[in-house]
Amino acid sequence: MNLKIISFLKYITLAIPLTLSAQPSVILNFGDIDNIWGSVEIYIDSDIPISSLQFSITGLDDANSIYGGLVQSMDLVADIDNGIVFIQCPVELPPISGLLGNIGFWGNNQDEICMPWGDVNFSLDPTLISLPECVPYYDPEIFTIQLPNVTFGELFNYSAMFITPWWWCPTGETVWYYEFGESPEWLQTSRTINYNEDWFEVEYYFEANGIPTFDDIGPQQFSILTEYTLWDGLPFTGEIRNYQFLVTSIPGDINVDGSLTVQDIVIIIGLILASISEDDYDLGYADLNDDDIVDVLDVVLLVDIILAE
Repeated sequence: MNLKIISFLKYITLAIPLTLSAQPSVILNFGDIDNIWGSVEIYIDSDIPISSLQFSITGLDDANSIYGGLVQSMDLVADIDNGIVFIQCPVELPPISGLLGNIGFWGNNQDEICMPWGDVNFSLDPTLISLPECVPYYDPEIFTIQLPNVTFGELFNYSAMFITPWWWCPTGETVWYYEFGESPEWLQTSRTINYNEDWFEVEYYFEANGIPTFDDIGPQQFSILTEYTLWDGLPFTGEIRNYQFLVTSIPGDINVDGSLTVQDIVIIIGLILASISEDDYDLGYADLNDDDIVDVLDVVLLVDIILAE
């Protein structure tokens, strides 16, 4: 009796570390989501042979097919029914990694796409398969465009044109269009649209202009959004283009108080003599002749400007 107990305890002692250190044998992940044509990539990384694979997917309207990837190249039998993907392998799939396939759908009914359940080889063992975290259905690409700086009190002006194909959805909405996003209050923005019927194109013209004040000195930004309308009539933002620039003070205004005075001369001389720390000032305001050096020539130019006023 005692020997049996000892043997059983030894089995538990050996088995527990193996269970805790076990890794999933099949890992599934989401790839790119194409909101326009309705597809989401599913990737697989497996270190065991696979004869069957099932998983559920939520957040999509009418997920109706799985195609491409290994499903096509390995001639797998794949079907989707009520959000459950069934994959049968006529010949056992060896350990493999790559694009399993693309799931086709017509729209979405939630803000994110999830894969809450999965099973491999009809094992009903959840430790064999690793499922991805939910991903946002609308995940816009963000681009940053740097524009030239502008001095406060001077006119800032920017114009742009975007051309898109003239496509229409059954809802009567264009597949995509452009809108202004956030912009500073001093900046006036406008958008005009021209339908080019000869080339089946839509031309979007944008203009942003205004005169920043002293209070606007510093980083500034405005945005142009690419708005998409899906075949089910649901709009979403596909791209955000952030246009960034800097509103600066006038050259020579080293203390950035909006005016040129003797105080600016004193500070620049102190910087040249190293009696004032460079860390406290933007030396770009002191380099009046744009030679990338702050010296007595800049002081002479500043004196001339102040005397001329």
